[in-house]
Amino acid sequence: MIVAANWKMNLNSEYSKELATSFRSIETDHEMIVFPSILNINEVSTALEGSQIKVGMQNFYPSEEGSVTGEVSLAQVPKKVEYVMVGHSERRNLMEETPAFIKTKLSYALESGYKAVLCVGETLEQRRKGKTLAYIGDQLESCLPGIALFKQIIVAYEPIWSIGTGIIPKEDELERVASFIKASYNFPVLYGGSVTPENVSFFTQIPSISGVLVGGASLEYTKFWKLVRNM
Repeated sequence: MIVAANWKMNLNSEYSKELATSFRSIETDHEMIVFPSILNINEVSTALEGSQIKVGMQNFYPSEEGSVTGEVSLAQVPKKVEYVMVGHSERRNLMEETPAFIKTKLSYALESGYKAVLCVGETLEQRRKGKTLAYIGDQLESCLPGIALFKQIIVAYEPIWSIGTGIIPKEDELERVASFIKASYNFPVLYGGSVTPENVSFFTQIPSISGVLVGGASLEYTKFWKLVRNM
């Protein structure tokens, strides 16, 4: 199983380092990946040096360098960083990242030797209209053709209507989506959206789910430790 912690735009430098250090004490056979804020990625990478816990980038610009004010390149991050996150709904919606740009980022990261967590998910309206699989299929098709390094991709299914709401899909819904992704591309599939220590076992017992992408529950050691223990 894989458990990925997305800290988003949270935690200062001191607490990020403290939290990452505390994660080292978690005894588990699950693969753990931490996605800290870019401002704290050096401290987190140092804190996790020598451990089995992986470090990932929440965002990056697909170029080694250049006149791109406010952006960060993969060439500027510590060697401990192995993963990147691409296509998160917050990047798609708040930052208006287009499918074409997401494909460019994904291709660039894979060709640069990184592994990618590619996020997909539908809105409540699309779900109500029965278009979940069609929409997710379109999201995948828009960025995958021409990409050869499929083995470096993990897909995170994050239904937009579930993120932060406490509302979660039904078991048959999750299996239908995850099995669709696996049947189409044979990617490992993570579930993300209001994952807590109390409900994580519900997700991880679904046959086609290979782990979870965790937001708020990864910002406190005790909650995250309980979540990993309950997987």
